[in-house]
Amino acid sequence: MEDQIVAKATEMFISFGFKNITMDEIAKEMGISKKTLYKFFENKEILVNESILKIQRNWYEIFDQVLNQGLNAIQENLEIHNRFTSFFKNSDTSLIYQLKKYYPQVYENLNILESEELSRFLSLNIEKGISQGYYRKDVNIKMYNMLFNIVTTAITENYRSEKDVQNLNLWALEHHMRAMSTELGKTELEEQIKAYNLELVTL
Repeated sequence: MEDQIVAKATEMFISFGFKNITMDEIAKEMGISKKTLYKFFENKEILVNESILKIQRNWYEIFDQVLNQGLNAIQENLEIHNRFTSFFKNSDTSLIYQLKKYYPQVYENLNILESEELSRFLSLNIEKGISQGYYRKDVNIKMYNMLFNIVTTAITENYRSEKDVQNLNLWALEHHMRAMSTELGKTELEEQIKAYNLELVTL
């Protein structure tokens, strides 16, 4: 029952936001009493935290799936973007923006773990890109990771619209890759942007 509640709550949070969904609505959707819901989760913040952990596990699975697809380094980054855009396609308001505003402690825990996992993926991606000739050999992996983390964190923290977040993250990703790329990498990037039918925002 506990896992079922977390799954349903996560689905509702993604679709309608953390703030907008109440414990009453979750209980009603589950077909259980509010008393039963509180038996498993003492308050909404605990349930939000469990939902975030579930979302994190999904993110980690996405990273590993993409890493095992046999894509080149540039394709990997664009595939990750597509997967995440699809994951949040039903969200109007950025979940990360809401999380920081209404559940700051849960957000802090998420941010630490998310940064670690993103850095792992980026490091593997950059190493692959260098070996494939798409990224420059002199790329400082640690510094590029840090910079990309700072930029994407600033985007997700400060933009309310999920669509704006995804658009700006794509813009940041394109510039992240372009800054590292060799001429071969830039050519591949242009081809893959067309292949993925992506529209880059202009600021």
